[in-house]
Amino acid sequence: MVSRAVHLLAALVLLVGVGCDKVPLTAPTESTIQLFATGSSVPLTGGVDLIATVTEAPGTPVQNGTVVTFTTTLGRIEPPEARTTNGRVTVRLLADGRSGTATVTALSGGATAGELEIPVGAAAADNLALRAEPSFVGASGGSVQLVATVRDEAGNGVAGAPVTFSATAGRLSSGSATTNANGDATVSLATDRPSEVTARSGGQEATITITRQDAPTVTVAVAPASPIVDRPAVFTITVTPAEDSPPIQSVSIDFGDGDEVQLGASSTTASHVYGETDDFTVTVVVRDVAGQETRQVLVVSVVDPPVVEPTADPAL
Repeated sequence: MVSRAVHLLAALVLLVGVGCDKVPLTAPTESTIQLFATGSSVPLTGGVDLIATVTEAPGTPVQNGTVVTFTTTLGRIEPPEARTTNGRVTVRLLADGRSGTATVTALSGGATAGELEIPVGAAAADNLALRAEPSFVGASGGSVQLVATVRDEAGNGVAGAPVTFSATAGRLSSGSATTNANGDATVSLATDRPSEVTARSGGQEATITITRQDAPTVTVAVAPASPIVDRPAVFTITVTPAEDSPPIQSVSIDFGDGDEVQLGASSTTASHVYGETDDFTVTVVVRDVAGQETRQVLVVSVVDPPVVEPTADPAL
């Protein structure tokens, strides 16, 4: 009889123990959960770590193995439930391709819930800057690279944020792009006309104007008009940049007899001596920093020195 009672008692203890194992350990009443993220935002195709610390009323960490459950209004938590070590758990908030503000809540027993709002994707955009490299095209058109930089409230680049682009003229390589790790989204624009480009991300917008810049004009003159062989001929080159055109990079003159000289970037002169009589094609080339090139040609006829006929002495 005693043996049977002992066995029944042992079975009861075992059942109680098994039942206790099935009940998760949670934070006691008046405990507090503090929740924070290791980043200021979540990339649209990425994630961020979330750390919850759970402390009891005296400020001491809760018992190891205390279960903390997480919920979010946007994206997903992996894992959605974790057990504390030294009062601390780490999970990860992952984006699901949607932009917005995720409200994350951490819960455990009678503890005051921890809550955190964190922007996801374009919702993190607090500042949007747009630049073009270069900011102009030449008279015959060209291509520029457009870079939109998305930053959050702390000034950090926002990765994975979608940016849309539009242009009043020209052709964009793409109407949208996603920011890289530095917060930059890049497309290109090909145009032969001035164009206003707008970039948008989240509630932010930035605009830049791409200008078309005409090539400079150039004139060349020589003195004397018919250079004399073995005597200096002076060439005067006048360069006139177009309005709002890029700076002149170089000016060169080819005298047509195999000699070429690099000149300054503004109006200038060059002296040259021809060693024979002939017609020579002089070519002046002006280049600006946009890569535009203007050519001017002048044909010069090199002649022999004039013959001075001796005059008779009237006294003879």
